[in-house]
Amino acid sequence: MAVAKTLHSAQSPSLQLERAYQHVNDFWLPVNPQLLDHIHSNIKNGNYAEDCGELVKDLKNDFALFTYCLKQLAVVLQEEGVLAPKNVSPVDLLRWSGLTRLKKILEVKERDVSKHTLSNINNLQVYRLQEAMISASTAQMMSEFCGVDPELGFSAALLRQLGYTLICWNYPRIYQRAVSSLKVGTSLDLEITQLLGFSPQLLAMTIIRRWGIISDVCISLDSHSAEADLEVRQEAEAAGRTLEKICKVGEALARANQPEVYPEAQNDWEVARQEIQKALGEKAIEVIGEKIRENCRNYIKLAPDIFSAGTLLDPETRLANYWESYAHDKNCHIVHCRKELQQSFNEFYQRLETAGISEAQVRKLVLEIVPMAGFSGGCIYTIDPGLMLLVPQTIMGKLSVRDKAKSLNYSPYATGYDIVQLAYHSAEPIVHENILVCEKLFTCCAGVIGRSQRIGVLYLEMLQQVFEAVEKERLAHFRASIQALNDCLNLR
Repeated sequence: MAVAKTLHSAQSPSLQLERAYQHVNDFWLPVNPQLLDHIHSNIKNGNYAEDCGELVKDLKNDFALFTYCLKQLAVVLQEEGVLAPKNVSPVDLLRWSGLTRLKKILEVKERDVSKHTLSNINNLQVYRLQEAMISASTAQMMSEFCGVDPELGFSAALLRQLGYTLICWNYPRIYQRAVSSLKVGTSLDLEITQLLGFSPQLLAMTIIRRWGIISDVCISLDSHSAEADLEVRQEAEAAGRTLEKICKVGEALARANQPEVYPEAQNDWEVARQEIQKALGEKAIEVIGEKIRENCRNYIKLAPDIFSAGTLLDPETRLANYWESYAHDKNCHIVHCRKELQQSFNEFYQRLETAGISEAQVRKLVLEIVPMAGFSGGCIYTIDPGLMLLVPQTIMGKLSVRDKAKSLNYSPYATGYDIVQLAYHSAEPIVHENILVCEKLFTCCAGVIGRSQRIGVLYLEMLQQVFEAVEKERLAHFRASIQALNDCLNLR
């Protein structure tokens, strides 16, 4: 019984992969019906030349049609007993196939290609198509700089997205779960593999090999790909590695353009920006953006409201807007702060999300943000439950009102009306104004750290004249600071 169970477990991944292959092969990806009608019209009117240049150019505008033609070409060639040429790009393979074969393949209706339709597309499927086209367009533009055929770069990048896109359409709930599980240090490939039992790249590799495509595209997908001849293999691997690098830059750029999906979009942007500017110069984003709009023009014509925004390549602005929105969602007081302070809080929350809780973030808050908020000094108190004391831990700036911070009894029965003691038992911050120290008036603010689990008090001071200048804004600064401290310590 144990042996049988072990054998079943060993066979499961391959069985899962085979079932997935059959499933996605039957359902495929939804085509753009307008483009399919346009191609049918051109075929009927004899508008395509025998070299298939314009026809293949139209096919490249639709991920589904482009890959469907490659899939069906393999079937046609098998029926004819003809072998496809080796080591040609998928684009050149379609051109090589000839007009007669492509016309035969394209004698289909929308529902013959896929059971899915673009009219029922969801947000993640939109993102996935956008990511595929951004990746492919970037690789196409970078290829020439790297000494690679641009058509090969486009094809390889698009086919590297094939597994993800097929899973997104044919296993939408699993894809949604994988995306929802993404966090810093993980990848979409890993999350999908854990849920399905095989990787998107392995699914794509399986499909492409069954199509009979043997070229640098395969090596860019599979690091174990090999040719029989050692010299040929070494040359192919070198070209494949170059192609893989180009594709990865395009993929990083595509992820950077979707910070709402990818937690490490900021890091992807830093990597992608350096490489694309090295290849295409300072105007790289504009150049790639034009190519994306060209390659996506038929998607945009079909549904401009859905696809237009996604083809606008602007990672810098998207990231800034995303982190601003993220910070404001986490800390509702930020929106009432001064603009320069808002920016500092945005950067604080960005780092908090991508790097997690760290001493560096606490230091940034107390040494940079708190002084920027107008506070001249302060102290973080934490509780000692055994002694029932609030103990001063971190001194910030110069304390004027509390010349020497000291431990305070936080028992509800303790005598005295110290602002720190009061704040520990209060749901709202406590503010004491017009405190005279050395002929200067000060305002003091104190608020509890943690709500469901109170662990201490944040105490801050500022000159009265600074506080009075914009009283509402200064209170917002204090509330935003204490909320940021709570978030930094993962307290609620």
